Amino acid sequence: MRSSNDRIQKAAAKALAIFSDVTNPHDVVFDVFHNRGFDALSPPQKVYVAVSIYDAEVNNGGHSQYFVNSSGDHWKQVGEGLRAIGAKGCEKVLDDATRLFGSKGPSENNDTRHRQLGGFSSQQDKSFDELDRRYHDSDENIQALLALYAIAHKEHFTAPRPE
Repeated sequence: MRSSNDRIQKAAAKALAIFSDVTNPHDVVFDVFHNRGFDALSPPQKVYVAVSIYDAEVNNGGHSQYFVNSSGDHWKQVGEGLRAIGAKGCEKVLDDATRLFGSKGPSENNDTRHRQLGGFSSQQDKSFDELDRRYHDSDENIQALLALYAIAHKEHFTAPRPE
């Protein structure tokens, strides 16, 4: 886990999860999420889903993509989740991103958030680019931290065993 190599960190975390009988936390929680919705998730599962989606969106298209998509509806859970998994640097990046929306932050309503984004100045758009760089440059391995979080909350991330 202390390797400077991102892939080794992820593999070590996955191995620890398997050793702890948490064989595929992603599939367990995303099955519930896709079939029953975000509100059907337990609080630890909400952390996992919100942070996973945030990480995927920012790695794919940056903070602007995250906030323009419906996944941005759960930005508050992402902040709580990043704190819960120990990703304080990435939590700071998200906090700085939400401040671009003003004192109340981004709307949790996608249509309203679209209007907020549409009113961004070119400087605010450039700030997203800088925040994306800071996120990508972070030494916090979100996927590894999520695996460790799933181990710590094992009862929420193990699939029921067939009888």
